[in-house]
Amino acid sequence: MAVVSKSLNGYSMRHRLFVTVICLVLATTLVSSISLYVDSASIDVWNEQIEIGPVSMMVSGDGVKDVLDEISEIPGVMNASGLDSAHGYITRRNIVFAFERSGNVYALSDEYLEKFPTMFTLDRGRWPQNESEIAIPVDLANQAFIGPGWQVNYSYGQSHPLTLLTIVGTYKQTSSDLYSYYYYSSIAVVVESWLDANTTRTRAYMNVDKSPINPFNANEALRYLNDISEQVRRLYPGYPEELAFSGFTITDYLSSGILNYIDWRNSARSEQLGRCAGVILMVLIMVVLAVQYNMSDRKYETSFLRARGATERRIEFLIVRELMALAALSGTLGVFFGIITSRLALASTAYLQFNLSLLLTSPLLVTQDTILLILIVSFGLPALAYSAIKFASSGRKRVEEGRGRLGKLSAGMRIVKWDMGILLLSLALMFVFSTSITVVQRNPIYSLILSYLPIPIYLAVGSLVMKGLQKGTNSFSNIASKALGKIPSSIGVRRIGKSSQSA
Repeated sequence: MAVVSKSLNGYSMRHRLFVTVICLVLATTLVSSISLYVDSASIDVWNEQIEIGPVSMMVSGDGVKDVLDEISEIPGVMNASGLDSAHGYITRRNIVFAFERSGNVYALSDEYLEKFPTMFTLDRGRWPQNESEIAIPVDLANQAFIGPGWQVNYSYGQSHPLTLLTIVGTYKQTSSDLYSYYYYSSIAVVVESWLDANTTRTRAYMNVDKSPINPFNANEALRYLNDISEQVRRLYPGYPEELAFSGFTITDYLSSGILNYIDWRNSARSEQLGRCAGVILMVLIMVVLAVQYNMSDRKYETSFLRARGATERRIEFLIVRELMALAALSGTLGVFFGIITSRLALASTAYLQFNLSLLLTSPLLVTQDTILLILIVSFGLPALAYSAIKFASSGRKRVEEGRGRLGKLSAGMRIVKWDMGILLLSLALMFVFSTSITVVQRNPIYSLILSYLPIPIYLAVGSLVMKGLQKGTNSFSNIASKALGKIPSSIGVRRIGKSSQSA
């Protein structure tokens, strides 16, 4: 081959590839390091939020006791057991150690104690076995300075007289040690016959399989738990065929913890990215410059290929293939450097002070949101920059206005079509995100896009205004000539048009 393009020589090609890769690697590293740091730091929050005790869900409502077997057969439910409770009073009229307490009184079954042995744990003594015995919480026993062998008065209503019962044990309840999750703490445990029939309620306590639940995909964990909850609701007679709402109320403690984790993670990621607004702008600039430089450096090569008979589609395919290959390489390297940078951030204990042991011992978590964000930066932004540059370069041509109104309108629409398209798309996205459901608004990717949507709106409106000043000088001059005169208005408006064009 007699003619060899200088872009095909080793130095020029290596220089182009090197500059493009460096810019894309820096962009991916900046974004991935921030997101990976937030993900890894959120593991402690995840462990804290899902440590809710032995009960994952509680079901209340009329007829719960009749569907306990069906609840146990739902896929994903490990254990399910009913627990009867009623309102009651315990008092002690002794002058020195007098007290009075009202609240929930429970009757523990052997099945419940077997399936949930850590919900109620004995501190001293034993559980009551007949109507003359009672067990009280440890905190109440300590406050009243009483314990096994002492006696208290028990009643479950004003119409029921006080009955003297002997304390045979003291216990601890899991709910009092953790969050205020399991309704409210009990005041006593008695045999079932001592529960008030008018206020007795059965609640089903469930423990679900937690193996599908992990911080990598917290939204999928929520869908898994919501599916179990919906299957429980469908056990209520008539729902959803005849009733709009199920009579079963489900308190999902595990979902509440996962939602708290998602809110914390999204808030932390948005806060970090918001504090790095300059970094995000730098990322966009580096991506655009990398793609622009790559395309500019290939102009001689594309001209050479075009002269050799290559089609425009073939040339564009070669450019896009090279950009995507460089994007894949840059994304891989950027994630690697992002992991190293995030580890350094986790190991930082003070300004320029690091605990090197944390580099190896700190947990590493890469969530689906981070993977999606990395893919957007690695492939989406270069593709978007390439498309924008192609559209901008292809739109630089002289538009001849037609003589009729339709021709002028068509010419004007060709000038502003991309500005109007960007403006309408940005406004539509802002409206959709603002009116979307909570699950969509919680997504950090959508939140990040929403926070930067005003920028393209501002640029599109500014571009429309400048183009309006450039193309509307004659119309403005004719309108102003009636008040200012033909010559002053013509000179002044044309100066405005030239100023807007130079801007």
